[in-house]
Amino acid sequence: MADQKEENFIGSLTKSLKWYGGCPELIVLDNAKVAVTHACYYEPELNKTFAAWAAHYGVGVIPTRVAKPRDNAKAENGVLQAQRRILAALRNRTFFSLTELNEAIREEVQKLNERTMAGIAKSRHDLFLELDKPALRSLPDEHYVITAWKKAKIHIDYHVDVEKTYYSAPYTLIGQQVDISYTYSIVEIYHKGTRVASHMRVHQRGAFVTDPAHMPHEHRNFLEWTPERIKLWGEKIGAHTRRLMEAIMEHRAHPEHGFRSCLGIVRLAKLYTPERVEEACRRALELKAYNYRSVKSLLEHGLEKVRPTIREKIIPLHDNVRGKSYYREADHD
Repeated sequence: MADQKEENFIGSLTKSLKWYGGCPELIVLDNAKVAVTHACYYEPELNKTFAAWAAHYGVGVIPTRVAKPRDNAKAENGVLQAQRRILAALRNRTFFSLTELNEAIREEVQKLNERTMAGIAKSRHDLFLELDKPALRSLPDEHYVITAWKKAKIHIDYHVDVEKTYYSAPYTLIGQQVDISYTYSIVEIYHKGTRVASHMRVHQRGAFVTDPAHMPHEHRNFLEWTPERIKLWGEKIGAHTRRLMEAIMEHRAHPEHGFRSCLGIVRLAKLYTPERVEEACRRALELKAYNYRSVKSLLEHGLEKVRPTIREKIIPLHDNVRGKSYYREADHD
């Protein structure tokens, strides 16, 4: 999701609109990173989460020039008034809870807004009701849902990773960079500004969410990545490695879902010798541990040559099954 700073920023803006009771035509703001990713007076680039919020409420955004406080003089004056009329008034008081402090701030804000200004004999609240409120547009019926964005490349299994859950995109986009937007309930994938996939969000790490329409057709032999090619890579390491890769793909809903695990095992041969990887795959087959993490764990702990005990045959190797060494390490941390 969006990071905490973005959520706080969007949340405060939304609360402001509700307090005002409508939407303004324009917002003039500084070049804060939560709002502007690339500062440029002529063509600024807005943070996508903030840009989506502005589009939802139909608000135009005009960032100020860098280091030009006069571009947003009213906001600068508001900071000055807050320091003089609110902070200064509370500087000698002691508060024993955040609730008590917030209540005191509200009282001082109300005093400031209702204070009659010299020269015009009206308060800020009077001017708001007279000039600003009639110009506000009504709020949309639906609340804005914070949308997070990320960039990714379509993996050879034609899925992208969203917080450790994998969502499919058309296989023809393998290797292409896409933009991904996601909320608590929806994941959408865009390629060059066009939406190419939409999925309901699944909150389960390691799960695959696959649209059958995104899958490659079996009769298209020209596809670069196939289960057979993955197995051939495994065979270069050894027969046990190939058999483990076959088992990994057989135990997935679709063979392509096992591509990542298989490629991870191939890459282990660059960190460890092919002989060790082959032994680790042999033992993983004995333990019926058909995944990359088990092979990696065997290699990291030097257990690839240890023959499985009766207990290990009953309890398959898994990250959640931890021995006494794990807790000894935890005690030292």
